[in-house]
Amino acid sequence: IKYFISIITICFLSIHSIGQKDYKTEWSKVDSLEKKGLYRTALKEVDLIFDKATKSESHNQVIKSVFYELKYNSYLEEDDYILGIYRLEELIKKSPSPSKEILHSLTAEIYWGYYNANSWKFAQRTSLESDMKLDDVRTWDLKRIAKKVIYHYKKSLDNSDVSKNQGVDNFKEIIFGYDSTKEFRPTLFDFLAHRAITFFGNNSFNVPGPAQTYTINNRDYFSNNSTFLNLDISTNDSLNTKYYASMGFKILTDFHLRKKNKSALLMLELDRIKYVHLNSTD
Repeated sequence: IKYFISIITICFLSIHSIGQKDYKTEWSKVDSLEKKGLYRTALKEVDLIFDKATKSESHNQVIKSVFYELKYNSYLEEDDYILGIYRLEELIKKSPSPSKEILHSLTAEIYWGYYNANSWKFAQRTSLESDMKLDDVRTWDLKRIAKKVIYHYKKSLDNSDVSKNQGVDNFKEIIFGYDSTKEFRPTLFDFLAHRAITFFGNNSFNVPGPAQTYTINNRDYFSNNSTFLNLDISTNDSLNTKYYASMGFKILTDFHLRKKNKSALLMLELDRIKYVHLNSTD
């Protein structure tokens, strides 16, 4: 498996553990073809599984089929990042919620992985280059990559009426290591929101922004959940990652206050205070 597939499989999903009975025959056929090195034929079978799983809204199987498709295409094609990005963009349009939101989160990660793998190219590129093609990520500048990453992480939190009502237990076959955190992050929405917070809390785009950018400079960021929720968090700097991390905490805090989930609120508050302590300018 190529580098980006391996990293995301380890950090995000555990695709080999999925074995729903309804798809046992199909996956046995895929595995048999893979062992023979017939990746192109196996890919056709995976596409059939994706279509079947999409129609029946078998979300674990939708995600598994996407990973297998990315894996086989990485064997068959030279530029696996580019192929993975374009294919995921297509599959998102076909996928039902909440598979769609999981794929948005994954796509954001792959865009950022592509940037990191090619950062030396972006360092020599300006946003004004005349050869930039909007449909070819290889010609983009960092600002456009950053916008795509933000877009997909934000889209991963759409349709929250669905993901907030999906227990993380429903996705135990594809979410790696969920068992140790499910008490504090009980829903799929928690999982996706924390993925976004983790990214924005640990990365910056290094793209020039307005003179007055977003800063964590109010002691109420350290306050209890209700006080924090009443904070006016806003900025004109649309690419500021600290802003999106703070908004992620605010969205989750509002969710669990409404649900009166004390365990989730306690851990969320501790995580927020730790984050603010590391990033506050006050």
